[in-house]
Amino acid sequence: MDCNQTIPSLFAFCASGTVETEKKHYIKKVWPKRQFLIPVVKNEENEPLVASEKILLPPLHIKLGLMKNFVKAMDCGGSGFQYLRLKFPKVSETKIKECIFLGPQFRQLMNDPVFESKLTKLEAAAWTSFKELEENFFGNHKAEN
Repeated sequence: MDCNQTIPSLFAFCASGTVETEKKHYIKKVWPKRQFLIPVVKNEENEPLVASEKILLPPLHIKLGLMKNFVKAMDCGGSGFQYLRLKFPKVSETKIKECIFLGPQFRQLMNDPVFESKLTKLEAAAWTSFKELEENFFGNHKAEN
């Protein structure tokens, strides 16, 4: 099979589409100007399905980000950081230092009473407030205040 015959047919396969604009992309040279372009207003053809005020960031990503900030602030030589190494032996030391944790590891630490006992007083106070934030704000049942 000749390579020169294969490439154009592959290109034609990739370029073909069902959308009308894709069909006319190589044929039509002059496109109509936009009729409703208003500065500072979003140029949307259809209305969004959900109001943008009702869209929240996924709570797990926020929790993992806060966890990352917490671990980065910990003392690397402290007993709390050493406990993280023992708790997750399959996670490399570099990942622990860079605070790369997954959701299941986060849940294990939240339910681990030994981890809190290994922290210094300042770290324990921060961990307690972090747990309260997780339970009362990010949990399924939000606090009234």
